[in-house]
Amino acid sequence: WTELDTDTDPLYGGRNTGIFLNPEPNSIDHDHIVNADGNQLAFLGSGTGNALLQDLSAVYQVGKKYRLEVALCPSKSNPPASDPSNVLSLEFYYIDPQENLITLQTASVPSTEMTMNFLKTFSVNLPTIQPGKPWINQTIGIALRAMGSEGMYWDIDNVRVTAYPKMPELTGDSVVNLADFAKLAADLYTCGPATIDLTGDECVTMEDIWILLDHWLEDLSPQ
Repeated sequence: WTELDTDTDPLYGGRNTGIFLNPEPNSIDHDHIVNADGNQLAFLGSGTGNALLQDLSAVYQVGKKYRLEVALCPSKSNPPASDPSNVLSLEFYYIDPQENLITLQTASVPSTEMTMNFLKTFSVNLPTIQPGKPWINQTIGIALRAMGSEGMYWDIDNVRVTAYPKMPELTGDSVVNLADFAKLAADLYTCGPATIDLTGDECVTMEDIWILLDHWLEDLSPQ
């Protein structure tokens, strides 16, 4: 990760980005985050300008859509004020030949959507990439950017990016329709190599239904 930290204290350095160990369940000083993925999380200061960025090893490809998912909760000791102006922005970007960072898609998560000590997953979706786009075959970039007042913190965990094919081939008719939903529904909440899930985890969940719905709505949208 690349850390953008507005704290330039010459003695301590940046203190708005970093990692921490999840406290024990009975910790006196801090409350335990009950559903952390492992025992280490990241923190990000809530002041505008603080950010975490990463260039992935994968590149944007024609015909695929991408989803960035992040598990978030407010810091127990210094939570962002419950105000719509305090948000964490989830972002896809790429670097152009002139080395400019170009934002492709963002989604803002307001502090009012947070739950103390319990991580909730939020996402941003990059629509299916069409031929001729300048970011084709460019490195996938993701960013988590704070936008709000200073002095508080976000807790961050389980950041992941998933690529999805343009057209789920569920019934062989090359269109997304009710027959595809029926085929997924028949395997809903089942797991195994024979399932036709869209996420690649060999389990059919509502996540797969949402992916199929995204494709269906995209087909209905005017081009």
